[in-house]
Formats: sequence, structure tokens, C-alpha cells
Amino acid sequence: MGNLIFKPASGGKLDLRNNGGTAKIEVNDGADIAVTTGSASDDDFKVNSTQLVVEGDTGNVGIGGVSGGAKLDVNGTCALGDGADISGGHVAIKSDGTGTDGAFMIANNNGDVLMKVLDNGTVTKPLQPAFQVRPSSSQLNPANNATVVFDSETFDNNLDFSSNTFTAPVTGKYHFDLGIRYSGGVDNTNYVYFGNSLVTSNRNYQWIFDPRVWDSNGTYIMINIGVLADMDANDTAHVTFFIDGTNQSDIEPQSWFSGYLVC
Repeated sequence: MGNLIFKPASGGKLDLRNNGGTAKIEVNDGADIAVTTGSASDDDFKVNSTQLVVEGDTGNVGIGGVSGGAKLDVNGTCALGDGADISGGHVAIKSDGTGTDGAFMIANNNGDVLMKVLDNGTVTKPLQPAFQVRPSSSQLNPANNATVVFDSETFDNNLDFSSNTFTAPVTGKYHFDLGIRYSGGVDNTNYVYFGNSLVTSNRNYQWIFDPRVWDSNGTYIMINIGVLADMDANDTAHVTFFIDGTNQSDIEPQSWFSGYLVC
């Protein structure tokens, strides 16, 4: 049996319609193919019944035996090749384009990578709030309730640390680590107690020490605080020094303050 060929004149088009004229298939002279359905709930474009369904009323697309419960509803595995890019109003999901590590990325409209997943299961989030800061020099004989100076940044992923203070960009649970090294003579006769406070907007976390328990004066002491703190967006965290007695100790540059968003 031979082929059946419909060939419109130059500049014309092939137009197949149903009796009502609402559904049609058009093939124009430039070889474009346009399929038009009605707008009722059952006016759908289908391939092999349910393998590909475009709903006429919602515009939803179903692939692999689903009817289109979302703008794109897929029953099966989706593969992103090198350079693939699925972009929306706020977020894009794309491969990294290198083909070397199987990575895919979630990025914002500015192209900033929000999350990257590698073949080995490693997940990185380059803009996840995380910082580590240190003093650039010794803080000599700080007074009671003095703010501890951290003016040298090791890293500050989301630029949330400034002027000795961390500001939470979003509400969540934040883990903080604090290490303070004292030197210059920790006197067991001039101190009643001394310590540090991690001061957050919701509550304070303290380390306190009474050197009178020592038999003699100390030259160095290192204190450490680790805490999981609840913070609201724009809450702050900084470190203070407190003392009851005469301070003869300095805060050394080997001290540090770090933190990151956990959840």
C-alpha cells in the first residue's frame, strides 16, 4: 500500500480539525507542527494513551503513565546530561557541565550555587552560614563585661559576621564553638572568679573559673564553649569577658570563635 501524502501549496498549511473545530493539528509551510486542544478537563493531547499527556484545561504535563498532577508530573527516572538546566522563577537545577564528577547543582537566578551534590554523595552548600574569626593581636587586661575582639576572619561564608558580632540571617539552630586562651599570669590571689559569656539575643552561655582552687599562679589557661543555640532571624551573638577581682591576664591571638547553621 502506498503512502498517503497531503501537500499544501507554497505558503499554505495542512489543517486537520474535529467537527467542532476546537481541536486541530496544523503543519505550516515552515514545517512547524501545532496541536491545539479544547479547554475542558478531558480535552487532552495524548501519546499512547498515558505515556505523554498534556492537559487541555491546566496545561499540566504527565510523562510515563501519570495524568499530570503538577506542571510536570513524571513517573520514572529523569536524567540530567552535561549542561542541563531546569530553571524557574527563583531556582535553577542544573548539571555542572563538566561530566567529571556527576554533579548537579541548585542555583538562584543570579547563578550563585546554593547546593552541589557529587557522585560520591558529598553535598556542599557554599552559601550556608558559617564563620570562623580570631583576634589579630592580644587584648590586654580586658575590663569586666568587655566585648572580646575578633577582628581577623578565617572565613565568613555568608558575610554574617561584622564588628565582633554574628547576625543570624534566618531563624534556626546554630552551633557555636568558642576557645579563649589567657596568658600573663592567672593569679590565684587577685581573682575571685573570671570567665566568658557567649551572649545571644535569646540567652547567655557561660564558662566560669575560680583560680583560688590552685596551689599557685598559672601562666596559661584555655577555655572552650560549645553550644547549639536557637536564634531568630537578625538575632546576634558575641562574646564578653567578666571578672570579680583584679585582672592581670590577656586574651591571646590563639583564641577563636566559630559557628554555623545546623537546621
